Amino acid sequence: MKKLFSVFVAALFCTALLADQKIYFKATQDFWNWLDGGVQSATAIYAWDGESEIAGWPGIRMSKVEGEEFVWVAEIGENFQNAVFVRVNAEGPFTEQGLKTKDLVIPTDGKNLYTITAESVDWSDPELWSKGIQEGEWSVYEAPAVPQPELPTVAIAASFNDWNKDANILEPAEDSKSASTTIHLGVDHYQLKVVLNGTDWMTKYGGDGELFKIHRDWPKAEQVDQKNVDENNLLLVADVEGDYVFTWIYADSTLLITFPEIPEEKEVFYLVGTITNWQVVADAPHTFCANPGAEGEFLLDFNLSEGDGIKVVGVKGEAQTWYIEGEGNEFIADAAHSGDVTIYFRPEANPEWSDLAGHIYVAKREPQGINNTAAEVKVVKFFENGQLIIEKNGVRYNAQGAVVK
Repeated sequence: MKKLFSVFVAALFCTALLADQKIYFKATQDFWNWLDGGVQSATAIYAWDGESEIAGWPGIRMSKVEGEEFVWVAEIGENFQNAVFVRVNAEGPFTEQGLKTKDLVIPTDGKNLYTITAESVDWSDPELWSKGIQEGEWSVYEAPAVPQPELPTVAIAASFNDWNKDANILEPAEDSKSASTTIHLGVDHYQLKVVLNGTDWMTKYGGDGELFKIHRDWPKAEQVDQKNVDENNLLLVADVEGDYVFTWIYADSTLLITFPEIPEEKEVFYLVGTITNWQVVADAPHTFCANPGAEGEFLLDFNLSEGDGIKVVGVKGEAQTWYIEGEGNEFIADAAHSGDVTIYFRPEANPEWSDLAGHIYVAKREPQGINNTAAEVKVVKFFENGQLIIEKNGVRYNAQGAVVK
C-alpha cells in the first residue's frame, strides 16, 4: 500500500511539472552583467518548493529575450514558489559567479518580472553572498512594442475614376499584410494601374521590369487581360454590375481582384397558344407564379374560351423550353375546362396528370367562392401541403374558393 501511495504522489508531482510559467529577470547594472576581465555574464534561476527543486545549484541558465539587452527569461513549473537569480558564466562549465539575489517568493498575482534596483554592491561585504542583493522588485513584464513598418499608400487609378490617384485609396488591414477597397462597377471594359504613395505608377510590363503581379487563382481570372494595353495599363473586363474588391498584398506586390457573383438567372414560365398567336407575352396575365402549397409547381388563374389551344414556355436568358415540343399536341380547352380556370404546371411531369404529357392540369375556378346553396351538403376542412383545403360535393377548394386538384 505504501508503494502504491508513493507512485500516486509521484504521478501528481509529474502532472504539476507539466504546467509552466514564464519568469523574467532584469538587471542593467554593470556589476551583474560583466565579470572580471570584461567577460559578459549570464543569469540562472534556482527555484524550489519544499523538498523539490528545478535542478541542482545554481539551477538552470535563463535565455536572453530577443530584442531586450538586459532581460532574461525561463519557463519553470507552476509548483515552484521560491526562486533565487544567480549571476553565472555565459560560456564554459555552468557555475555561479559570486553574486545572487536574496531568496524570493514568486508572486501569484501575475507579476512575473524581477528587476534588481540596487545601484551598486559592496564587494567587501563578507555577507554579500549569503544574504544576496536585497534591493529589487516584482512587476508585470511587458514586451517592447515592435516598430511597424511604414506602409505605402496604395491606390487604384483607372478609366472609371478619370485616372485620379486619390479617388480609390486602399485601406490597410489590421494585420498590416494587405490593403483593400471595394469599387462598384458596371458592365464594361476598364483600364487601370496601381499607384504607390501618390507618385509611383506601377506597371506590369516595361520600365524597370515586372513591378507587380496579378493574382491568377480567383474564379474569374480570365477576365483580367494582362496584355500590353495602352502604355502597360491592365484591361479589366467587368461582365456583371456589382462590387469589385481590389486587394494589394504588401509582401510580394500582388494585386487581387475579386469579382462579384453573377446572380443565377431563374427560369420564368409563360402561357402561350392561340391566345397569344403562339408568341411569348412577358406580362402578368400570362406569367405563372410558384404554387406555395406544392414545391416545384406553378399556377396561373386565366380565362379560357372553348377551343383555345395552350402550351407553356420556359424562358431562361435567351433559351426557351417548350412544354411540349412539336405541333398539333397542344391542350385544347373544352366546355369542362373553359371559363375561369386555374392552370397548374410542373416542369417535371406529374404522371397522374394527363394533359400535355403530364405537365399541366386545368381546373374550373369558382370566382364567387364556394357554392353554399346546398346547405345540407357536408363540408370537410383539412390542411394539405400547408394550405387550407375545403371539400364539398367531392370538389376541393382552397381558402380563396379556387378549385384545386
